[in-house]
Amino acid sequence: MKFLPGSSSLSRRQLLKVGAATATTLLAPSVILPASAQEDARLKRAKEKGKVTWYTSMFPTEMREALSQGFEKSTGVRMSVYGAGTNEVVARLRTERATGARNVDVFDGGDYDVIEAMIKDKILKSFRPKGAEAILPDFKDSRGYFYGIYAWALVITYNTTVYNPSTAPQGWLDLSNPKFKGKIIISDPARATAALGFCKVMVKWKGWDWIEEFLRNDPLVMSVSSEIQPAVVRNERPIGIISSQFPSKMMEEGAPINIVKTDDPLFPSPDVIGIIADAPNPDGAELFVEYLISKQAQEIVRGFGPYSSRVDVANPFGMPPLKDVKFKYLIPPALDIDAVQIAERFQKMLRAAKR
Repeated sequence: MKFLPGSSSLSRRQLLKVGAATATTLLAPSVILPASAQEDARLKRAKEKGKVTWYTSMFPTEMREALSQGFEKSTGVRMSVYGAGTNEVVARLRTERATGARNVDVFDGGDYDVIEAMIKDKILKSFRPKGAEAILPDFKDSRGYFYGIYAWALVITYNTTVYNPSTAPQGWLDLSNPKFKGKIIISDPARATAALGFCKVMVKWKGWDWIEEFLRNDPLVMSVSSEIQPAVVRNERPIGIISSQFPSKMMEEGAPINIVKTDDPLFPSPDVIGIIADAPNPDGAELFVEYLISKQAQEIVRGFGPYSSRVDVANPFGMPPLKDVKFKYLIPPALDIDAVQIAERFQKMLRAAKR
C-alpha cells in the first residue's frame, strides 16, 4: 500500500473513537493476596464453573481453534466456541438474551457501531486485564470495555496466474470496470464486517450509483470472508475483496496471489474482545482475555496473517506497518441508514442487477 498525499496517518485511538472517560476505581478486597494467589483463586473458580463460552467473529476457524486450545492447555479450563460473522454473532447473542439466556462469557467482533451499541445496552463490562500495558496505546478502550486482539485492512487480491500488476484492478473504482465482470468475489454485508465496511465507504465516497455499477459486474457474494481467498487461489473468481490477514497468510505459504497496491486504501478494522457483564464464568472470562492479549497468543495470531495488538510483535508477512498507511477513512463512516438496511439495499440492488 502506498502513502496518500495529504491524508492523516492511522491513529487507533481515532479508529476506535474511544472517549476520554476515566476508569472506574476498583474496590480493594478486604484481604490483599499476592498476585499469584489471586490468579490461582481465579483459576480455581473458573474451573469450578466448568467452561468459558466464547462468541467470536474471528476467522479463519483454525486461528480461533489454535487460541482456544492454547488457553485450555495453559489453564485446564474448557472452552465452548461459537463462530460466525460479527452481525450473526451479535444477532444470536441478543436473541438469546431476549429469552433470558445468560450463557456467554466473552465476545469479540469487528464493527465499531455494534460494539458501542453493546456498551450502551450494558452488555459488556469494564475490565483491566493483566498485560494490557503491552497493547498498542491506541488499540484499547480507555474505559476498559474492549481490547484489540488483531487488526486488518481491506484489500483487493488477485490470482497471479490470471492477472499481473498492470492488468489487475488499479484501485477500488476500477472494480466497476466492465472488463472485470464475473471476475470478483465479495462477502455478504449482512454477515461480514469487511463487506459492510466496503459498502459504507464506497457509498460515502461515490454514492449508491457506484455500488449499482459495481453490482452490474456480477460479483459472487459469499457468506463468510474466509471462503474468499481459497476461491481466488482456485480461480473460481480471480479477484477478491477481503481483509488483509487472509492473503498475507496465503502469500507467505506461496499461493499464486498478490495484493493490489492502491493509492486509495479504504480503511482498517480492529477485532476487539470484551467480557459480558453477566458472564456465567467471570473469572474464566478474565483469564481468557488476558491469555488472548499475551505475547504467546499474539504470536499465534500473527502466524495467521493479521496485525497483532501488541507493541512487541512484528507485522504480518507482506504488510506495511499500519501507522505508515494513509487510509481514506480511519473507520467506515456512518450512513443515514443502519447496517441492516445497508445490507438489505445491497441485496435488493444485486438481485436487480442479475435480471
